[in-house]
Amino acid sequence: MSVISAKVVAKFGLQSVDRIEASTGHGEGWTDVFRINMILPNGHLYTNVRAIRMKIPKADVLIGMDILSKGDFAVTHTEQLTVLSFREPSKGPVDFLESKFKQAMRLLFKVPWEPSE
Repeated sequence: MSVISAKVVAKFGLQSVDRIEASTGHGEGWTDVFRINMILPNGHLYTNVRAIRMKIPKADVLIGMDILSKGDFAVTHTEQLTVLSFREPSKGPVDFLESKFKQAMRLLFKVPWEPSE
């Protein structure tokens, strides 16, 4: 589920549609649920998204797995630059560990290597 801060709720005058018990790294408790529309930087619009109000360190919106599970999401960090990428629909697995593992096995065994099923 996505999360919004009290600042977002106040700024847009959002009205609660429900209350639920939620658990996060900051603890457990009852919180309000809101229906919001969200536009991501890639231009995708998500309407009627359920979002709960909670404290989010250094942010006002936390995009939840309810959105991220609709596509591919990756975080990279190179040369002091962090890049968050999201594409929808998914175009296949993004697995950095598998790539490194395959490279290591090829070097170790000096043969093309594919994992067994």
